[in-house]
Amino acid sequence: MEYSLSARNKKILGDIIHMSVLHKSSMRDYWSLRPIIHTSYTASVGMSRDRFLALLTMFHLNNNDAKAARGQPGYDPLFKIRPVIDTLITKFQVVYTPEEQLTINEAICPFRGHIFFCVYIKGKPHKYGIKMFELCEAKSGYV
Repeated sequence: MEYSLSARNKKILGDIIHMSVLHKSSMRDYWSLRPIIHTSYTASVGMSRDRFLALLTMFHLNNNDAKAARGQPGYDPLFKIRPVIDTLITKFQVVYTPEEQLTINEAICPFRGHIFFCVYIKGKPHKYGIKMFELCEAKSGYV
């Protein structure tokens, strides 16, 4: 099943991706007009700060009524973002074919929220986060 986003959801997702690349101390700073912290991207999307924050509280990628409870058959901890993950995996497989030299790496995505699969690894620079396994190609560095 391919997932399609509405124009409004594309704008919200674009802003979220932009915010993950350009870190600011407060979410409200992305719309600031102060010259020292101003960025033109969020204004170019055409959505006010208050509208974005209101829509973000209601932003859903999957139907919560179909979610299986933890411990039940069919439970998926990534249920809420599963359609996007499946679409990305499908697109990545079509666009790129890896070379022969591959390795599987272990990585940690920094995260201090409350999810049951958050891990603590003492020796890492980011001690709390989500443990991931990455398939990496040596020639291009593609993950």
